[in-house]
Amino acid sequence: MVRRPDPDDRRRVQVEARFDRAGELARLYAPMLRSLNEICSDYTVEQLEVVAGFLDRAAQAGAIAAADLRED
Repeated sequence: MVRRPDPDDRRRVQVEARFDRAGELARLYAPMLRSLNEICSDYTVEQLEVVAGFLDRAAQAGAIAAADLRED
């Protein structure tokens, strides 16, 4: 990641991915991905679809709540 000051807001920082380091990230996350694949293998496709639907709805609820807080 490369961090740069936001030219429009000095309180912010822009973060950019460094694609030249993608292999390094893949190696760092490989153990977690193996564990997640192992966990997912215990569920059917239908069960995983239910879990994914729940996570999607929960993320949407969080985004709405955050937006409501910004409006207040």
